[in-house]
Amino acid sequence: MEDYSLPAGSSCECCVTHRKFYPGEEYVSVLFEGGGNCVRKDYSLEAWQSHAPEKYLAMWKTRAPSQTEPRKSRTAINDLLLAMFDQLRESGETPDKLYVLSLLLVRRRIMRLEEQFDENAARYLRLYSQFRDEYYQIPAAYPTPKRQEEIQTELMDVLIGNEPQPPQKLISEEEAKSIQIWDPDEIELPDLNDLSSDI
Repeated sequence: MEDYSLPAGSSCECCVTHRKFYPGEEYVSVLFEGGGNCVRKDYSLEAWQSHAPEKYLAMWKTRAPSQTEPRKSRTAINDLLLAMFDQLRESGETPDKLYVLSLLLVRRRIMRLEEQFDENAARYLRLYSQFRDEYYQIPAAYPTPKRQEEIQTELMDVLIGNEPQPPQKLISEEEAKSIQIWDPDEIELPDLNDLSSDI
């Protein structure tokens, strides 16, 4: 996979030894599924040799940035977002999070929103990935403003390497009813804190 360098402000430390990585040091980053969230952990090369996990969603070798290094590559971020997309699509547990992530993938031009002319057009997003040459049909589950903010925070935490908040309980029936189904042609893309320009 591509290198994925953390921005200089991140806490670059080994999750096993809790030692900070020195500038330019190589280490291994791993993406796990945890309670419906994607969790990222960083391992020193020594810790990886003795504590490598058996199961994970994605892993890549990278190095701690120095102040003169460029920011992390767009390709590496795209790979991470696609790994999150696959995990959320397969689990099916958080359709609103998958929906927001899908819109982010469209915004970053990782996927393209396809037109639909059938009875499912108002209930699903039809996406096409030119990188994979695959089509996807995603439920159009628009989150409440509060939930949208939570999702944005979770996505940012994974991308910049922060520890995510503890997993929340599954949503109640009342909260599930608050997830609205929208026609994709009538919605605006969420702001997502200008994620594409900040990273």
